[in-house]
Amino acid sequence: MKNHICYIYILYSKENVVDYVGRSRHITRRMSEHRQCLGFKPRYEIIDQCSVDCREVERKWIEHYKNLGFKLRNIYYGQGPHFLPEASIEKLRELGKRPVTWGAKIAATLKGNCPNWSEEGLKIQEQSRFKQGRKKTVEEIERDRKNSIRYWRDRTEEEMQNWAAQSTKNNKEMWARRTKEQRSAIAYKAWETKRRKALLTA
Repeated sequence: MKNHICYIYILYSKENVVDYVGRSRHITRRMSEHRQCLGFKPRYEIIDQCSVDCREVERKWIEHYKNLGFKLRNIYYGQGPHFLPEASIEKLRELGKRPVTWGAKIAATLKGNCPNWSEEGLKIQEQSRFKQGRKKTVEEIERDRKNSIRYWRDRTEEEMQNWAAQSTKNNKEMWARRTKEQRSAIAYKAWETKRRKALLTA
């Protein structure tokens, strides 16, 4: 089996200061991910490469730059909760717990799985529980399908073009209203979905 080569690299902040140490087998793709997450193209430098014990090699470089006084953004192997005492980790867990939002309540209602809500919240949940409606018969489903086909089939070419043009206009307007950070997040999510599909079909 051929040994892989893993690259250890550092990233520079906008102020041209080292603020991240990472490792990757595919450095170009990794830089693209950093650009999408940060919102700008960071300058990077490959400082080492390895084929065995790459996590330990990365850890040593993180410790090296920490000892030099750099404040790194690393979450794993150098800075972050993994290297904190157990008591501090437990505090972070408590602080990191998200409050029960309306989205969570609606999802729990639909699934019939309620988290630890208050007694009053449980009463409200029970009153607003989603009532399962009557399921459509096979004939009704087939009828709706045919109606949908008939609707689009009966449209004129001009109507279809107008509909396509309006849809394109609406999409462009929605995209223009998004911030740079939102666009980067959408692009990264699309890339991640494509990557996962590729892994599943590989």
